[in-house]
Amino acid sequence: MNDLLAARPNTGGHGFSRLKVMIVEVFKTNVDEIKIAEKLVKQLLGYFPDSLINFDLEDCDKILRVEAATIVPEQIIAILKSNGYSCKVLI
Repeated sequence: MNDLLAARPNTGGHGFSRLKVMIVEVFKTNVDEIKIAEKLVKQLLGYFPDSLINFDLEDCDKILRVEAATIVPEQIIAILKSNGYSCKVLI
């Protein structure tokens, strides 16, 4: 589990609370239409419901940004490819 213990004031004597560690992965895609991006985000959220997912179609790399506790880039790439789109991790 990707939990992090952090000190927090006024915790009623317990002194620690759990914080969820989120990972951000950025992908280069060839998605260029808002309707397609919306469809893909909905599909990706079906597989990764606790994630924050969005596209930046204004960027020259047509960025797909995924924020989650755990990310398996190969799964995201496979989902986009199965829909006919290219997708690779931006380094």
